[in-house]
Amino acid sequence: MSDSNVLLDGLAPIMNRVEAYNFLAVAPPPRDSDFWSGSLEQRIEHLDTINGVFVPNDAHFNVFRLMQRAMRAGLKRRDPSSPMVMGLLHETGAAVARNIGHLNDPCLVAPRKSFAAAGLFLNGPTGIGKTTLTNRFRDHLPGAREIKSIGGRPCSVIQIYVVQVKCPSNGTILGLMHACLQEIDRLTGDTKYAEQAIRKNLSRDVCEALLISVLLRHFVGLLIIDDIQYLLKVPHATDVLLGSICSLMETAGVPVLTVGTYAAQRVVDAKSALGAKLLSEADEQLDAIAPGKSWTQLCIAIWAQRVSHWELPMPDWFPLEAHFHTAGIVRVLRILMKRFLGLMAEGRITEVTADALSSCAEKCLRSYRRPLAAARRREVGDKLTDDELAEYEDFLPPDEPYIKPSKERRELQKIADRVAHVRKAEASRLIDEEKKWAESEPRHEGAEAA
Repeated sequence: MSDSNVLLDGLAPIMNRVEAYNFLAVAPPPRDSDFWSGSLEQRIEHLDTINGVFVPNDAHFNVFRLMQRAMRAGLKRRDPSSPMVMGLLHETGAAVARNIGHLNDPCLVAPRKSFAAAGLFLNGPTGIGKTTLTNRFRDHLPGAREIKSIGGRPCSVIQIYVVQVKCPSNGTILGLMHACLQEIDRLTGDTKYAEQAIRKNLSRDVCEALLISVLLRHFVGLLIIDDIQYLLKVPHATDVLLGSICSLMETAGVPVLTVGTYAAQRVVDAKSALGAKLLSEADEQLDAIAPGKSWTQLCIAIWAQRVSHWELPMPDWFPLEAHFHTAGIVRVLRILMKRFLGLMAEGRITEVTADALSSCAEKCLRSYRRPLAAARRREVGDKLTDDELAEYEDFLPPDEPYIKPSKERRELQKIADRVAHVRKAEASRLIDEEKKWAESEPRHEGAEAA
């Protein structure tokens, strides 16, 4: 089925499962034939390639597919051949120009909200690969492309597919707006939106309107905002910043993916109306990898980057032992493996044993010891204190289990039945009281004679 929307022309079809897995998987390039004859320092330097190893699993594929679908749907909603879209584009540009020019024109700083919210939310423990996944999604698209014709008429429009920024650590709206404008300037190569906003010291509202205009003008496919858990440190700014993010979705029509650690769940949970918009398209969670096929494949891929003992296969016990020391967190596994394989190359580990791995983990993962211990305790059902839950919330999944709709309906029905029972009992009590009152009321002689 073909689509006449020019915004979709630069997109490849949505990948199937095999294609997505093959694309997402990242392994360092093959080594040169003379690699093993190089110096020890040269070979140990090669261990930095472990940071780039990425082995996708079903959860990564599902999120990748959701991002593809959300972006395509957003571009379809903003078909430039639509009079509504072009009218909105001109309206926004005119409003921004009047405000930047400081004209006393009673115009809207930002145009009306014309699109439904299209928010996606992704959370998981720190170091599990959320940013790697979003980077891979960005990399499967061209950064920008020129559209030379819309509706049969010549034009020159630079379309941008993905704008990816980090949430400002201080939670300021202007910080987020400037970051988005700077990234768009980088992608187009010849615009100076951020310089204009900073040099003219644009107010928050005008800067937001400028960003909306720019997002519309360049038909941005997806806006990714990472590390929104920073908002927990500035609760006074959370409402305003989340409101601005929702405004970008509804006014510019750009799907927005917000990403954060487990702690970020509190950001969207605490703000029901805004949170509902940020979760309107998807609410996904990447958990620590459990022992099994995916974890073993990741260990094999990293073991393949060893720089000594080239003839030694990965021991069968290795994945399970490595999982115990890292709690299934990819970043921690990379740290452990770089150190362990480096010690093997230096001859400081003469025999590859579980004890040797344990000793290495004890030294190189010292800063992770307490959060990993908390994650392991939680995994086996040990109840953590409130202080521990608060301190290690970036590593620990929410305590509340997912409630299936059928179970939720049953629970709601129980509540409704209890309410009905209470109301019925209350009504019966009031009737009884009225009867007693009527019976106890003294009767007047005149009334009796009548």
